[in-house]
Amino acid sequence: MQATILAIQFELGMSDDDATGAVGPLTRAGLRQHPLAVGSTGVWVNLFSTGMVLNGRASFTDTFGEDMACAVREFQSLSALPVSGRADLATWAQTMVSTGDPDRPGAACDCVTTITPERTTRRPDGPLWTGQNSRRPGALSQARLGAGEVAERPLRTPMPNAANGSRVPVGGA
Repeated sequence: MQATILAIQFELGMSDDDATGAVGPLTRAGLRQHPLAVGSTGVWVNLFSTGMVLNGRASFTDTFGEDMACAVREFQSLSALPVSGRADLATWAQTMVSTGDPDRPGAACDCVTTITPERTTRRPDGPLWTGQNSRRPGALSQARLGAGEVAERPLRTPMPNAANGSRVPVGGA
């Protein structure tokens, strides 16, 4: 994914010193200037579709068609993002790294052990999401807590072959 981020940064016109391969303020500002929707074409669609391909969600293309919009809606829903079918900053960021949009509402932790009520504090401003930044089948199922206290979501998008039952949607993040 770092190569895709570098490609985005160079397409934005960043210098070698500024293009780090990590999503920071300059990259986010640039991506805000390149939202995509049905009918968009060109290099920005190429770059966005690369992120979707690397997440196992779409085919590489230079045309943002209805198939891509459908894949984006599914990706947004899975990622607890507002579902629009468009590539906005939050969606761009989620295709690259779960921390790409630090203003995204919600909270999350990355873990491999079972979370129990004794290990959590209820957030007054929204749900806490747990998960694991891993494509290892079944990894997400290791972090669970029921009754709506903590919800399990991918901190990064799992591949389509993730273990069944790896997501428990109980709200937005």
